Amino acid sequence: YSPYTHAGGYAYRRGYTEEANRQVLAGIIIESIDAIENVEAIADEPELDFVYIGTYDISVKLGLAGQTRHPAVKEVLRDCVEKVRANGKAAGCLYHCPKELDFFREIGIQLLAYKVDANVLFEGFAFVQKLKDKPVVTL
Repeated sequence: YSPYTHAGGYAYRRGYTEEANRQVLAGIIIESIDAIENVEAIADEPELDFVYIGTYDISVKLGLAGQTRHPAVKEVLRDCVEKVRANGKAAGCLYHCPKELDFFREIGIQLLAYKVDANVLFEGFAFVQKLKDKPVVTL
């Protein structure tokens, strides 16, 4: 908490911290086989609002590095999401395309992150690079 920021209202207010804490989501990212095996206990933590599942990390741990659409990875995701949702928590993960989005929504993932900042920037720069050699039309 800082009374010197916009989030703090630029002033001290009695009860601010309690009010702000009611509005904050708390989550955890699971990225290991140990976490997958204990996802029910993790999701049972009362202070958590969501469990974010690291699909790339899981693919690596399963010996399928980067193969996030592999049936074995999808099965782990389905199982994790089912257990997370059974504990009343939201499940989350990262998607890259409409096909992934459809699958994740189908299995009940509610917290969806689209790509990562570095990927979005990379694709933007790659697009500009493609345009570099094309003539520019001005009106």
